[in-house]
Amino acid sequence: MNLAEASKIIERITRLSKKSQEIKGDGSTWSYVFPNGVETTYIVNGLKSQEEMEDDISNVFIWLWSFKDYLKSIAKQQKGDGQYIENLVNNDQKLSICADIANRLKHGSLNKSRSGKFPSLGNFSYTAPHGTVRQIIFHKRTNAVEFNFQNHENIELKMAIYDSSGNELGQSLDYLSHAINFWEKEFEQCSTV
Repeated sequence: MNLAEASKIIERITRLSKKSQEIKGDGSTWSYVFPNGVETTYIVNGLKSQEEMEDDISNVFIWLWSFKDYLKSIAKQQKGDGQYIENLVNNDQKLSICADIANRLKHGSLNKSRSGKFPSLGNFSYTAPHGTVRQIIFHKRTNAVEFNFQNHENIELKMAIYDSSGNELGQSLDYLSHAINFWEKEFEQCSTV
C-alpha cells in the first residue's frame, strides 16, 4: 500500500459520496395493497429509486471503512505502528458508528460494536417541500398515482441511523460527511510525512 493507491481510494469515496447525494434518477414504480384490498400503483418520475439511494449510501459506508485499512498500512510503514489509526476510530464516536454500520452491511449483523451502540440504518426517504412536485396525475383506469418532480436541489434525502434501542443517532449523510472530512485530514497528514 502506498500514498498513490490510497489517494485513488479517497477520490473514489468522494465520487461515491457525491453520487449518494444526487437525487435525480430514472424513477421507480411500486404497488401497495391497502387493508380493504384495493391495490394502488405509485409512479415516481425523475428521482432515484429507494433501492438505488440505499445502495449508494451503503457503498460509501463500506469504502470509508475500507479506507481505514489503507491508512493503517501507511501508518505502519511510516511510524511502525498501525494501532494509531485504530485509536482514532475508537476515540471518535461518529467514526465508530460508521465502522459499525459498514461491518453490519458487510456481514449482515454485528456480534460486537466499536461504538457500543450496535447501530443500523433506517429506511430511506425523501422530503419534498412545496414547489418540488411539478405534477400529480391520478390514473383512474389503472388505479395509479404518478408524481413528477422539479427543483430537485430542494428535495431532502433522509436515512437515519438508529441504536439498538431504536433511538435515532442522526442522519447517515451527516455521519458520512464527518467521516470523509476526518479521513481526508488524516490522509493529508500522512501525505506530508
